[in-house]
Amino acid sequence: MKTEGQKPEDAAAEAFLEKERKRLYENKTDDNHLFLRNILNSIFIILAILAMIGVLVFKSESFWLTISYAVGIVAVLVKMVEVMLRMPGIKKQEPRYKSRLRTKR
Repeated sequence: MKTEGQKPEDAAAEAFLEKERKRLYENKTDDNHLFLRNILNSIFIILAILAMIGVLVFKSESFWLTISYAVGIVAVLVKMVEVMLRMPGIKKQEPRYKSRLRTKR
């Protein structure tokens, strides 16, 4: 895409941008669950902040301290679900043992 009179830096930047456009166009799997992932991330952040505030405020009260730890654990579980949605091809893979069962002897 280099034209006459174009600086080498401009050509390198243009090649880099073209490569990034191609990469982003090919990797559309992340966009499928983007809204759901954003919601889960927001829930995680809110729960994590509530858990941290609860741990700092309720240092001596064991019941509320336990509740704060439980909220923190729920926050981590929400984050794990969000990370699972980020993994490409997790639904597309066929279990390995099924292919072994189909083979003829």
